[in-house]
Amino acid sequence: METLDLGIARDTPEDTRSRLEEAFAADIVLTTGGVSMGEFDYVRTTLESMGIDIRFWKVRQKPGKPLVFGTAKGRLFFGLPGNPASSLVCFEVYVRPAIERMSGLPNPQPWRLRAQLTEAVVKKPGLRVFLRARWFRDGEVLKVTPMQQQSSGTLSPMALSNGLIDLDEESTGAGAGAEVTVRITDRENFVDHFHA
Repeated sequence: METLDLGIARDTPEDTRSRLEEAFAADIVLTTGGVSMGEFDYVRTTLESMGIDIRFWKVRQKPGKPLVFGTAKGRLFFGLPGNPASSLVCFEVYVRPAIERMSGLPNPQPWRLRAQLTEAVVKKPGLRVFLRARWFRDGEVLKVTPMQQQSSGTLSPMALSNGLIDLDEESTGAGAGAEVTVRITDRENFVDHFHA
């Protein structure tokens, strides 16, 4: 797979448009930042002015709510949030499956497992929540521990985690010992773990 790095766009409509026009030579276009509602967030409005078909903007999840997805002449655009954790979670949930599908995998599915929580997690209903976490084997039982720091602006918990606890919109959390779904983010070690 070839990649094209267009660097960092200045916070102006003109530079944002120039970079995006160049980027749409690729099959999949990824940006980070500039997709929320701040004074200098020009990505979505620039896409609209370019005639890109915006399929959706904002998703009911945390982290990663201000995601933009659009298409143009068979090309895919993902405008990822600027916060590091939000961007990486959105990549795992939305971008990786798209890349796998475009690479020829017929029905790409997220790698998942079920594991017991080592401690309780609490959330408000209304948003799907992805908690950075570490799963591990304890004897014959798979367990998972959420990272203590879950701020979307903090990168280290994502670097130290190997999965995402996936809690649906209606969930209010789960107690210690409850089974939850974990999306695998460290695939190489996952394969090594189960095929050693």
